[in-house]
Amino acid sequence: LPHARSMVLGEKIPDTRQFYRRRVMRIVPSYYFVTVLLLFVVAIPQQKYWTAGAMVKDLLMHLTFTQTFDFQTYIATPIGVASWTVAIEMQAYLLFPLLARWARKNPLGTLSTMAAIALLFRSWVVWSMKDYNMVVNQLISFLDVYAIGMAAALAYVHLTRRYPKDKRQWFWQAAATSVKRSVASGRRMGSSDWGCGFRTSRVT
Repeated sequence: LPHARSMVLGEKIPDTRQFYRRRVMRIVPSYYFVTVLLLFVVAIPQQKYWTAGAMVKDLLMHLTFTQTFDFQTYIATPIGVASWTVAIEMQAYLLFPLLARWARKNPLGTLSTMAAIALLFRSWVVWSMKDYNMVVNQLISFLDVYAIGMAAALAYVHLTRRYPKDKRQWFWQAAATSVKRSVASGRRMGSSDWGCGFRTSRVT
């Protein structure tokens, strides 16, 4: 959102070092704690590793958020299979300042390219592979999702600029009313269709 405000409102470009520092402080301490805890409470006591080398490799790849690149540290790891989500998040944060810089120069081109790469990658996976375990949860598969998020941030800033605080209440009320009417209309149509189907079944 700060980058979107910089692009739309001309505010100061966020500092990249501060961006990385905040993400590291928010994620790394608790993530490292849980990873090491699982290692000493689950993996080592239950002898989950065949060799010491496998244990060191698994731990190092987890600590560097690269465990999604190897089957043994991603699919077969005993120290937090679900930690791949944190790895993808950190990989995305690593690339985000660069993507934001490109988006500042060419928003539509950058976001469209991100979406196209993700769609092409998933299409290639579907057509050429039978086992998706190692590829389905990679950062490249989520580039279009991140592009949508970046587009939503830009849209939000544009809307806040177009609708100042004194007009936002009216805007949200109108949006809520539209949603309410759409839901009510859908319910009436569903009820009507159900009623028609019920009457038809009684006749036959």
